[in-house]
Amino acid sequence: MQRSLQPLVRLTLYLVLILLISGIFWLAATVTHSAGRLEQTFIATIESTIYQRAERFAHQFLRDHPGTASELSARLLAQPEERRRCDEKLELMRDQYIRYVYLLWLDPQGRFRFLCDGSDDKGHTLQKFDPDRPKLWMEIYRRGEIRILDQSQYRGLWKSLLFPIRDGNRTRAMLVVDYSTEFLTTLHRLISPVQNTLRTILYITIGLALLIFVQLLLLFLIRNKSIRDPLTGVHNRGALRHMRYSLPWKHYNLLMIDLDHFKHINDTYGHDVGDMALLHTVKILRKLLHRKDHLVRHGGEEFLIFQYCGKGVDHRRHGIDLAEAILRAFRETPMHHPAYGEIHLRVSIGLYASSSGNKEFDQVLKKTDLALYRAKSSGRDCYMEVSGEEKRSDTVKFDNVKRYIEQNRIVCEYQPIFLRDGKTVVKYETLVRLRQDDGTLLYPNDFLNAIWQTNTYIRMTRQVLEKAIETFREHPIPFSVNFALQDLLDENIFALIREMASREPETISRMSIEVLEYHNFTNVERLSTVLHRFKDLGISIILDDFGAGHANFLILQHLPIDEFKIDRQLIVENLKNPKAKKLLIALTRYARETGMKTTAEFVADEQIFRALQEIPVDYLQGYYLGRPSLRIPDTAPSREPKNKK
Repeated sequence: MQRSLQPLVRLTLYLVLILLISGIFWLAATVTHSAGRLEQTFIATIESTIYQRAERFAHQFLRDHPGTASELSARLLAQPEERRRCDEKLELMRDQYIRYVYLLWLDPQGRFRFLCDGSDDKGHTLQKFDPDRPKLWMEIYRRGEIRILDQSQYRGLWKSLLFPIRDGNRTRAMLVVDYSTEFLTTLHRLISPVQNTLRTILYITIGLALLIFVQLLLLFLIRNKSIRDPLTGVHNRGALRHMRYSLPWKHYNLLMIDLDHFKHINDTYGHDVGDMALLHTVKILRKLLHRKDHLVRHGGEEFLIFQYCGKGVDHRRHGIDLAEAILRAFRETPMHHPAYGEIHLRVSIGLYASSSGNKEFDQVLKKTDLALYRAKSSGRDCYMEVSGEEKRSDTVKFDNVKRYIEQNRIVCEYQPIFLRDGKTVVKYETLVRLRQDDGTLLYPNDFLNAIWQTNTYIRMTRQVLEKAIETFREHPIPFSVNFALQDLLDENIFALIREMASREPETISRMSIEVLEYHNFTNVERLSTVLHRFKDLGISIILDDFGAGHANFLILQHLPIDEFKIDRQLIVENLKNPKAKKLLIALTRYARETGMKTTAEFVADEQIFRALQEIPVDYLQGYYLGRPSLRIPDTAPSREPKNKK
């Protein structure tokens, strides 16, 4: 939980830092913008004040000085006192911002001359004035347009207000007000350090923002890589650690999918073909999933599907529909290889479908895993369902298994084995189960590891043999019981079977031992000695899953084998490959010539059944022909005599 939160905490810190930097950025931009707005507001206020003063002066001037501009100029020249009063009125307009204020007249020769001057450095009456842009000034004067001109080329000046004083359609004079830039210089002097500081901070924050963006991008890429399977591109276990806390489990079913006999694919064709099989699997699964479903590669050849169930959806029906669609898609969509042709893949599925809102992910995963093991132990190429409301223990402890066995809760199911016509039952395979307190059944993968190599395991073996003998004493038909190779090497189990053979010789004579998990056993001489001991008791020997390992042909040549079951991978995956078909035909003929029987396992559908009619196997077994049952039919099926060697 804590590890899963660490990326979220880091991401939160990054987001907080981004918000902080964004705040500084906003502050710097706001101060700069506010300084500009303050400057504009200040200038607008000054200009409004100057304009109002100029307007009042113009009205007063027209009232106090009637006559034409020529008459006014002559009068001001002849009457210094009137000129002095005019200058004083102009001086009243000056303040800390207005540096110069004067009144100009455009004489008949087109030259500007001073009429009055309120500046410290006064111009003489009718003294010539030369503006920097004479044509523009004369145009403003004659048209009577009020204008503000930039005067930045003059040191200490900023702008000039040109205010023509009009009397009807004529311009009598033009008031000029020059206001200084010193107040802006002071303003800039105060604001500039703040702006520079914020500008520096802004540059730094932009750099940090870019750095954080790169860090977040790298974090996203690394995280995406850490939660994606590099081969298939789907989510991996890393993503599963996050999904277990983020998904609303009450809206999801869980399907666990295992690619059957994947090890055999790698061993037979190579790992490149194995990778191709995984990609083919993902391609099929993705086509069947909806937008809100999630696909996870959980292990080497194991995948999880989190199937979304909307409001009002029947979880169980929804899950079963998907499981059946997956099985059907794999049967109908073989993998095409340029060298090997069509390779038929099959999967086993465990299904957890429940609308219960109280789902613990670990519990759901364990229950689905148990359902998958049931599917695999029941013949593969099928699905097994675990109800969400089922109350069975997810991890079956030794004490519970021991108690079930001591209370004689062992249950045997029997799966029929047919002649190749698919109609005549010739024998049964015995399959062990344990019944729990709530009535549900435990399958071998649920409990065998808990009691392996203990006295409880021996007791369970005794009870299984006793139940099988009791059943087939009443039904005189051949039957088989599964034993791991380590069981056969155990002297206690051999002594148990020898004791039963002495008590039930006729029934034991119809019994066969199916040897499991023998592929990695290299001491063929010792194995031959062990099997001969059982042969001496009248028990036939069957090799299970022939073709799933590398030492099979050596075993066939040197061990006392009466029958072998051809591994499903050889039958199903390679059945349409002409070379594989010839190999299977040759293998079954070799078996007949050497006195051995052959059984084709996992006859899962009609297509497989029809194809096997072209292969001279002796027996067929699979869900298409018959599923395991707790009872043997009372009507005695026809059967072949037991093969004796």
